[in-house]
Amino acid sequence: MKKIIAVLISLLFVASTFGIASVLGKSGGPDNFGYIFIDSNDDPSLKNHYPWIEIKDTGTKITSWDTGGCDDRYKTGIPLGFDFRYYGNNYNKVNIMTNGWINFATPDTWYQYNPFPTSDSYVDPISLFGGDIYPCCTDSGVYYETLIKNGRKIFIVEYFQVPQCCDCILYKRYTVQLQLHEGSNNIIFLYKTTHTYTPYIGIEGKNQTDGLTYMLNQNPGDGTVILFNYPGSPRYPQSGVLPIDNILKILKKNKDKE
Repeated sequence: MKKIIAVLISLLFVASTFGIASVLGKSGGPDNFGYIFIDSNDDPSLKNHYPWIEIKDTGTKITSWDTGGCDDRYKTGIPLGFDFRYYGNNYNKVNIMTNGWINFATPDTWYQYNPFPTSDSYVDPISLFGGDIYPCCTDSGVYYETLIKNGRKIFIVEYFQVPQCCDCILYKRYTVQLQLHEGSNNIIFLYKTTHTYTPYIGIEGKNQTDGLTYMLNQNPGDGTVILFNYPGSPRYPQSGVLPIDNILKILKKNKDKE
C-alpha cells in the first residue's frame, strides 16, 4: 500500500508540474455539436497519422500584420485553398493571431483565458497555444502554407521559435503547429517544443455557447498530438487517391467486360 501511495504522489507531482495530458491519455466531448478530442497519449497512432510537417522553409512568413507591429496583432483573410467546415459552417479564409490561435469571425489582438466556450470578445477561436507569446524575434515567426498530401489539402499554421512576451533572450522558445484537413474537417494540434509554458487550448463555435476545453494553463508536453474530430468524420486521414489494388480491380473488371 505504501508503494502504491508513493507512486500516486509521484504521478500527481509530475502532473501538477507538466500538465495531466502530458502524463496520461486525455479525451473529451462530445460537445453539443458533436466534436470530440483525443490526444496521442491516449491514442499513440495519432503521431503516425498526423506527423509534423515542417513549413518554415517553404511556407509564407507573416511579416506585415494588419494592425502594424508584431506583438498582440492579427492577419486577416488568409486563403485556405479549400472549403473547411467548422461547427457546420463553410469557410475558405482564416484569421491568424500572434497569440497562438486562429478564427474565421472577427479577429482579436489578445487571447482567451477562460474555459471554452465563453461569452467574451474572442469569437470562434481555434486555440492551439493561447497565451501572451511574442513572434517578434529576428529568428522566430508565424508561417502558413497549404499542402497536398495523399490527394487531400492541409492548411498549416506554424509558430516557430516563439518566446513568451516580450524578451527574445531571456525566455525559452516554443514551436507548435496547427493543421486543418480538407474533407474530414479535422483539426490537429502538434507540439514540438513547449518547455513548461502553460497555454489555453480548445475550440469554440461562433455562437459562443458550444466548444471544448482541452486544458487551461497547463503544459501539453513536447511531442503531443491532439485531434479535434469533426462529427461523423473518420479519426484518421483517408487518402484522396485510390489504392493500387483497387485500381487493378477496376481495370480487371473493365477488361472482363470487353
